[in-house]
Amino acid sequence: MIKKNYTYNNGPSYLKIPTDMFDNKYFSNWLGTFEAKVWFRIFRHAVRGEMFNLNKKIYDNYYGKGKVCAYQSLKDISMFLGMRSISPISDAIRSMIEKNIIIPHKDAWNRRSITIYEVATHDGGPSRHENLHLLIYFTKLKAQKELEKMFFISGHFGNTELATSEIPKPLIIE
Repeated sequence: MIKKNYTYNNGPSYLKIPTDMFDNKYFSNWLGTFEAKVWFRIFRHAVRGEMFNLNKKIYDNYYGKGKVCAYQSLKDISMFLGMRSISPISDAIRSMIEKNIIIPHKDAWNRRSITIYEVATHDGGPSRHENLHLLIYFTKLKAQKELEKMFFISGHFGNTELATSEIPKPLIIE
């Protein structure tokens, strides 16, 4: 049997990370985590071109609507990472969903329920610019932490989180 090589017109895809993200200590620290390994495995399978089978469905149903998505079973990810249990994979995915680093979409394939993971959005233009949810999360996290440093004196306000509508008024001394 001759194996057909499926490619698409756009050539290979690349992970585009602005270099200033490496100055973001929260992002840089995250890169060495187990959660990052799981994210990279999911991202590796993001569908950006017409293919066949499930990937064709992902392309038709998600990519055409501006979403960059992938499917990888927990078992496939755990096998790739050399693990016997899928529990740590599930925990990492749950954590990324809570942070909006990935967005789950329930779908069906071969009469079973599956979860498609959205890792980015794209503009649909010729440059195929993608906005990774991962980069958005870490950019916002860094900004929030910097605002907290600016507006809170260590221990003065306890563990309260800064809400954008609750920026403290300047202290006026008479």
